[in-house]
Amino acid sequence: MELKNNFWFNYQLQNYHEVVDSFGLLENKRLEIISKIGKLGERIFLYVDFISKKILQHQIKPEVSFETNLIKYLDLGLLNNFINDPLNKENRDLFSEQLLLVYSALGGALPINAYSVEEMLQIKSAEYLYYDDNIFVGTLRYIFSDLDVFYKYLPSISDYLFRDGQNSIKQNFDWHTAFIYSALINFCWSSFWFLKSEEQENLLKNYFYTAIVAGVPVKIILDRFLAVGTAEEKVRCQQLFANGLENNLEEVPLNGDFTEWKKLLAIIRGFSVRIKGSNSGFEQEEFLKEFYQNQPGRDVYRGWLREVLNIVFSLEK
Repeated sequence: MELKNNFWFNYQLQNYHEVVDSFGLLENKRLEIISKIGKLGERIFLYVDFISKKILQHQIKPEVSFETNLIKYLDLGLLNNFINDPLNKENRDLFSEQLLLVYSALGGALPINAYSVEEMLQIKSAEYLYYDDNIFVGTLRYIFSDLDVFYKYLPSISDYLFRDGQNSIKQNFDWHTAFIYSALINFCWSSFWFLKSEEQENLLKNYFYTAIVAGVPVKIILDRFLAVGTAEEKVRCQQLFANGLENNLEEVPLNGDFTEWKKLLAIIRGFSVRIKGSNSGFEQEEFLKEFYQNQPGRDVYRGWLREVLNIVFSLEK
């Protein structure tokens, strides 16, 4: 059994609440599963328990959380198959790999023997023929959990995000690569305030729409960022935002086959010309209806574009 590679956007279509519901079923089957697979089941439920606590924390305090974007990545098919047939070794192994990677990304493996800055750069440049995904993701979590560590590793993180830009987004991803890519985007945006102006602008230039697709609360981050400081600092922040978008390099898929793409900047400008400075919800919805007609998941795809337009035109006011 092997999971099919897919475009990165398709991995974002899974619903967090459906994963949470299946996790509830998994918890209910704990004793039955452990009775069938023994100590292996006990180890799996160590990871499950940690992730379940994160889910519960989010339910008690439902503020915007980057962690939900990582939890929702667990493949529902593997999860439900494991619940129904934990003796299926092939499915169980694949599910366990995903579970461990999510566990590491959520900080479950901390403290960790993290990769050094030099090792992170070597991994990126493919000088390492082999590296451990769980240590790599655990290192990312470690980096973004401590400000001093973050600044130490910033050169390697910048290299990961900004050297390739959007070159890889049109390629097929396996689950592990898609998850790590999404985790990196989420972690970087979670530290937006601590980035240098150049990195902030680069995020806006390369990972504005992509971050929205990955579940990052971009509007909240930018609203808070623009709400602090002196009037002069606010002007500088608005200029940074304008520069980042004006030079945006992202492309948006126009169909589910990913054979047609359009520059995000062209879509924004097209809407701006359409409304001629007088934006309204009705005009926006009419504009969005022109995209993704008769496509499965079109409401989600339109939702991503809707959020782009909401952010751009609210911050321009």
